[in-house]
Amino acid sequence: MYISSYFRKIAFKTAIVLIFLSLRLLLDGNMNGLVWNEVDVLPLAKQFVAPSWVASDWYLNTETNYRYLFQIIFGSCIVHFGFLATSIIGRLVCYVLVAWGLVLLGEKLGLSLIYLLVATVIITYQGSLQGALAGEWFVGGLEAKAVAYGLILIAIPLMLSRRYILMTLLLGLATSFHVLVGGWAFMTTLGWFCFRPQRRLGKLGQSAWLLLVIYLAASIFAIPATFHQLLNSSTTGSISASFIYVFLRLPHHLNPFAWHPILWLKFFVYLVLWSLCMISLKKKADSQGWNLETHARFELAEFTLIALIPFGAGMVISLFDHQGEWLQYYPFRFGDIMLPLTTCLLVAYNLQSQLIIEKHKFRCLLLVLLGFILFAQMGVFTQRAIAYQDFPVQQQEVTPQWKLMSEWIHNHTEQDAIIISHPWHLANFTWLTERATVVKLKMFPQTSQAIVEYYERLNDLSGGALADIYFGEEELEQRKTVKAISAGFSSLNTSQVSKLMTKYKSNYFLTDESHHLDLPIIHVQTPYVLYGRSEDMETKN
Repeated sequence: MYISSYFRKIAFKTAIVLIFLSLRLLLDGNMNGLVWNEVDVLPLAKQFVAPSWVASDWYLNTETNYRYLFQIIFGSCIVHFGFLATSIIGRLVCYVLVAWGLVLLGEKLGLSLIYLLVATVIITYQGSLQGALAGEWFVGGLEAKAVAYGLILIAIPLMLSRRYILMTLLLGLATSFHVLVGGWAFMTTLGWFCFRPQRRLGKLGQSAWLLLVIYLAASIFAIPATFHQLLNSSTTGSISASFIYVFLRLPHHLNPFAWHPILWLKFFVYLVLWSLCMISLKKKADSQGWNLETHARFELAEFTLIALIPFGAGMVISLFDHQGEWLQYYPFRFGDIMLPLTTCLLVAYNLQSQLIIEKHKFRCLLLVLLGFILFAQMGVFTQRAIAYQDFPVQQQEVTPQWKLMSEWIHNHTEQDAIIISHPWHLANFTWLTERATVVKLKMFPQTSQAIVEYYERLNDLSGGALADIYFGEEELEQRKTVKAISAGFSSLNTSQVSKLMTKYKSNYFLTDESHHLDLPIIHVQTPYVLYGRSEDMETKN
């Protein structure tokens, strides 16, 4: 009877947290190339299970062996239900996992539902910058790491409850979905065990090896990708893949010298709040005694500190790793999430336990505030749901003009056509037109060879602008990559475009009306212009 009551309570709390997450994030930029990564990972998943779909696209045919499990599940879903439905269904799966994990964590820490909701809103309503400093997020769009973080959030309270077998299974599954997210979580857990081995591993004895076996078995989908990465050099040609990865494509995640001062301030604020919470908890524990919930709070804090060890090591490594050989493994990733998450939960607990004003009045104030947030989000959610009846819409960066042009391209060009398009704009080009293109800055491959080719393709379509940045006199800080790519593409002349069409076996070049070329115009949908190959080019070939 007690067990049944406990599960009903957990289910009820999970449903409430799920409502708050879904109203904020479920219809937030589905298949939008600027907000989340669905425009990148979901077409890859579809092509993985349906290779004939846009079979001529270079990016969709690059190796993605670390996403096998994600692609098998959600690629099949896309084939049967489409991109929008899969985005919504997949997000709901992730949100259920996250909500469940947060509720279990709240139970371990002694948080009431109201204060758990306050912590949830603070950490998740920040949108796509939920991390402290390195631009990481754990709940939002549908991709492999979103599933992995959901599993990890359930694994952490299981760890605090000493339910190690189920915890290890979930960490292994998280690694199968995303090798770096799950891998760093597993390494942090190992560090947590080693910090107090007698207390945490004492009862396991020889069976501790069983946990390793379970982890390896559950993470089986990540093992081939791990060996492939470790056994293949990232240096190919005149520029290394790791340099492109860290300093060209993902400096906002991997290069501390590129992080904004406001983000550094945010990071230090979290550290200060975390420290103040721990001081307060220590005083309370010393005066009132230690119980299971008190131990759980301190053990979660220790887990967070251990997660920050790779973070600190990454800071030191960044001083010397000028090619990104080590930084490419995301040492900041897991700590960047655990610090704000733990801090928000501990701040909520301190508010719950040490209020200056009367608790009843403050609870009423919080209820009113949460009710207002819920009401406001319901309004936003309703507006998005109505707008999505005409999906794709502005939330997908799809204007009426681009929608008409993409439909024309889909209906009037060859199925295996390769269309050169702007490497920065129109990140949704492939899934809207179902036609191949040469390269998109957003669509970033994962193998060393493909990363170098990605750089070369970007350099080609930007008229050599990337080479000017990295091998010329200009410094990266003086010239932004995106601006250089856009300016270079818009400055391509007829001769350059003709050479690109020949090199990439393309019969079409899509640009805007301000970009004038001496080539046949195939179709105009202001402001877009689709050019074709000239007769001279056909004769030469």
